[in-house]
Amino acid sequence: MRIGLVGVGHLGKIHLRCLLKTKFIVEGFFDTNQEVSDQIATEYNVKAFRDFDSMLDAVDCIDIVSPTVFHFEIAKKAIIKGKHIFIEKPLTETTEQARELVSLAIKYNVIVQVYMQCPY
Repeated sequence: MRIGLVGVGHLGKIHLRCLLKTKFIVEGFFDTNQEVSDQIATEYNVKAFRDFDSMLDAVDCIDIVSPTVFHFEIAKKAIIKGKHIFIEKPLTETTEQARELVSLAIKYNVIVQVYMQCPY
């Protein structure tokens, strides 16, 4: 599967390093901070997409590691385009947003997985 990453801040860099060790084809990432994007693209030899929609069109699934305030809109857009999502916790800011994402995932037949660190 071709995957894209949204957000390459502290946790995003960790996700990127992990994804590069998997069988996923890492197509690239999107981050709103252009300076950081350029640095990470060079450091990890991964494409920095200049806009979210271009990245979304190039992948089968996305890993959302942006601030929580953006989770809902990013995930909703991806689900409607039929993309599977892996998302950092918390899923959304509100229970209503979470319920809407669950309904959309069912409607569009996509997998939504929320990352939760195992305490063991």
